[in-house]
Amino acid sequence: MVKTVRGLKAVVMYVVAACVLASCAATGSKNGKQAENDPEHTVTVRLDGANQYEIATVFGKILNTVRGVAEARRYSSNIVPENPQASSVVWRVKLEGTDPFRLESNIMKMIGDVLASGGEIHMKGVAYRYTAAEVDLVKGIRPAGATSRELQFVVDRELARDREFSGRYDPYRARE
Repeated sequence: MVKTVRGLKAVVMYVVAACVLASCAATGSKNGKQAENDPEHTVTVRLDGANQYEIATVFGKILNTVRGVAEARRYSSNIVPENPQASSVVWRVKLEGTDPFRLESNIMKMIGDVLASGGEIHMKGVAYRYTAAEVDLVKGIRPAGATSRELQFVVDRELARDREFSGRYDPYRARE
């Protein structure tokens, strides 16, 4: 009877270990560590409504210089000039010292800083300059959704028009 109990304990321990390993493999974690705690955590950043190559380029420029990004690479793009609903651009971003939700906040803060300064901002002693036309292009970018794996932004034409009419973010006037 003692051998049967020991054998049963061994089988139970084996099944528990197999379940733990299977759950780690299914969640994509390494050595039992969650992927969110991984220093090289990668997220997808998607910009919908970018029906001009220039919008995607300016957003990519902001994405590459925002705090918390170690590396941003364009992964795919579908730019249809006459159809903003069918247009999107996707980047894969390696995070450094931040999480996806803080990154979303950092991106929106940087867009606000670019708009408020008329296109010239300084970060860590380095000047980043955006032309007045580039500043006009980012006026309508706003967040659309966020998860721990993906950030989604959208080019909102009405928001851009509202900012244009308010005159608050006029890059041409800011440079005079």
